[in-house]
Amino acid sequence: MIATTRRRGIAALAVAGIALTGAFAVPAAHATNNDSGDYKTKEQRCEEIGGWFDKDVQDAGAADQAGDAAGREAALSQARLDLTLARGAGCDWAGRAVIPTFGRRAALPTGGATVFHP
Repeated sequence: MIATTRRRGIAALAVAGIALTGAFAVPAAHATNNDSGDYKTKEQRCEEIGGWFDKDVQDAGAADQAGDAAGREAALSQARLDLTLARGAGCDWAGRAVIPTFGRRAALPTGGATVFHP
């Protein structure tokens, strides 16, 4: 999992660097499939990143439900990186996606009940 997180983090940084330099134009020679099989179409890449984003959001929700604030924040941070990567790759869904927020929980003084604050 750490290796996957590291790869996505590095990929997000690479896309951000490319976007900042304005070198987002791809030469026509690179627009076709390469021999190594590593090349993905924009749609495939966006679908892959979308899967990462969805999983990270689900992980954040599960961590929130479990009361794991550190796990929730780590998953949300990764989801933010996924969204940045998707926007840099020009994924249509990235313009509509939002990072969810979760309410803070506070136990009532009478015990047992949970209150959600926006």
